Amino acid sequence: MSTAILAEAMAGLELPDVPENVRQAAKYVLLDSIACIIAARDTEMAPIVAAAAGLLGPEAGDAYSHARLADCMDFNEGYAGAHFGCGAVGALLALAAHRPMDGATALAALVAGFETGARITQAIGPYYVDGPDGRPVFAPVWGIATQVAYASVATTARALGLDAAVTARAYDLAGSNSSLPIGGAWSAAIDLPNTKYCDAGWGALTGLFAALSAQAGSTPVEGLLSGPNSLFAMLGAPNADPSLAIAELGAAWHLTAARFKSWPCCGLISGGMAALKGLVEAEGLSPADIEAMVVEVVPAIALPRFANIAPATFVARQFSLPHAAAMLLLDLPPSAAWLSPQVAAHPVTRSLREKIALRVYEGEEDLATRPCAVQARANGRIYAAGPGDVAPPPSAFFDEQAVLRKFRALVEPDTGEAIIVAVMAIESRPDLRPLAAAIAAARPCPSLPAALARLDALIPA
Repeated sequence: MSTAILAEAMAGLELPDVPENVRQAAKYVLLDSIACIIAARDTEMAPIVAAAAGLLGPEAGDAYSHARLADCMDFNEGYAGAHFGCGAVGALLALAAHRPMDGATALAALVAGFETGARITQAIGPYYVDGPDGRPVFAPVWGIATQVAYASVATTARALGLDAAVTARAYDLAGSNSSLPIGGAWSAAIDLPNTKYCDAGWGALTGLFAALSAQAGSTPVEGLLSGPNSLFAMLGAPNADPSLAIAELGAAWHLTAARFKSWPCCGLISGGMAALKGLVEAEGLSPADIEAMVVEVVPAIALPRFANIAPATFVARQFSLPHAAAMLLLDLPPSAAWLSPQVAAHPVTRSLREKIALRVYEGEEDLATRPCAVQARANGRIYAAGPGDVAPPPSAFFDEQAVLRKFRALVEPDTGEAIIVAVMAIESRPDLRPLAAAIAAARPCPSLPAALARLDALIPA
């Protein structure tokens, strides 16, 4: 059965089995996630997450808080439209803080977790279906919670050294206990709740508990990844291909397809953001120049939550293209300040958002690149950028130096540099408890005072 095959491969995974570029990619995921966790300590979510984590005990609470903070700003890495690395990292950091663990074991566990999450994502398939006009739109039922639980359980099982049989039971327990696919109901809101399409902390906790429960002797419904009543049927996945969960095991690696985000906003609007940044850089446009702007997006994201010009909540600001575009035009460094209520309510921000509208892009569609076009009226002229007009900068990246720059922009150097050193040489570390302690002590770079000062300076005299 698929569960047993996948579990056997991941339970037996050793670092020499993993190509060097895949190991490096795992370090990037870990470092980027840690940066997002630390940056999120400067957001309104920090006390909420801390209070919830406090209900769970030290190890489980750490898994919950690390995963939810890593995901809460929508600034963490993505893979095929899903965020599940936070589940693997959340579980790993919790285990590293409370149990003896060497770095080589930790890196192998992180690889197992991300690769498992990616394989479950591939097996679930895209969450789009053809709309009335034949163009892709969101399916009525979709979700990206299950992958978080599987990434967490695979990391935990490998870190604990569970054998293949117990690991398989853990996987099936994680699938049985994972959250419902609430994406369709969630995305109908405009002022989005802060739990998003799933509570990533709960997903990490689900995986951690499943592995510990299996280790203690709990047994599940077996073979959840196969058969007519499989996990994929229960998820209502319209494009599922369960065979992809185990396709090319040991030959195909997914970590190198992770992409790291340039901005704290939904990756689905990254095409519009990149086109806008390319236009601004090419034409030298400033916020004061903008009279009106239209961003054309693919039909799948031509939805009210993406067009919201007055996002009232922390998460609504992550999914509002007018808000994210305003932050980019105002040249505010991507940080917690982008999502703060003070920056969102500032008159300069509000005025700029109100000038930005969305409409459907009518050109050739490619969901992989999400082509977009931007038209801006500024200084009495019309400026335009679309596919082939202005070469946009990358909206996401896979590059060690870019990961390091992002980390250093988000984490204060007196606490952050030691984390970088430890992560980039993690396989040589005999004990990860010093790294866990450094992460607990690390502080985010303050971003709000400078952002507000920048906005105040733009208020017309």
